[in-house]
Amino acid sequence: DGEVYDIFKEVEKTGQILAIHAENNEIIQRLTKQVEDSGRRDYEALLEGRPNLAEEMTIQSGIAMAKKLGTRLHILHVSTGEGVKLVRQAQAEGYPITSETCPHFLFLSNEDYEKVGPQMKVYPPVKYKKDQDELWRGIQDGTVSIVCSDHAPHTEEEKDGDLWSIPAGMCGVETLAPLLLNAVSVGKITLKQVCDLLSENPAKQYGIYPNKGSLAVGTDADITIVDMNVEMIIKRENLHSKS
Repeated sequence: DGEVYDIFKEVEKTGQILAIHAENNEIIQRLTKQVEDSGRRDYEALLEGRPNLAEEMTIQSGIAMAKKLGTRLHILHVSTGEGVKLVRQAQAEGYPITSETCPHFLFLSNEDYEKVGPQMKVYPPVKYKKDQDELWRGIQDGTVSIVCSDHAPHTEEEKDGDLWSIPAGMCGVETLAPLLLNAVSVGKITLKQVCDLLSENPAKQYGIYPNKGSLAVGTDADITIVDMNVEMIIKRENLHSKS
């Protein structure tokens, strides 16, 4: 924590953003060992080893340091309802704290493990339906301002093994936009919100707007054209990344 404090202090001097992966390593190491010692290898055991508390504690610590030192704090791949609520409270108090989440947290929950299997293993892990619901609320009220891929591809052979021994991570670059566009089709969000979450908000946050994240004359012509009437099924064999 002392080292992290120094990092917050140094980054504050630059005026830049400090982005953190919010999982408390000491809690995870201790609880995971307890679960492993019990012999359990199921997905619920994985979640017990990396509980919501691990994210909640790290976000609490990060927010406390950011408040004290004035650091611009960004919470990467928020996966819990507790995390959303902590960021929402800090924003309401006027602190420059932002957050993002990922499609696997928005479209999967622990209930999907039986169908998806070990390929679903990612850190932070996909949590519960209540967390998914709070993440969508965070998107609606602006607490969560970016949706990112957290792209971490692995081969089929690497991921099709024992839950505890395979690597964590899944590909997301190619599926990120289609999944959010599908959320538009089912009425969860609007096309404007998709543009904000994937383009305008990150460009503004990282200081590259309007050259990125806008359609203003003279800016980079990074344009995605979509047909909202096309129906598709995401299949592993159609993805360009190893997956």
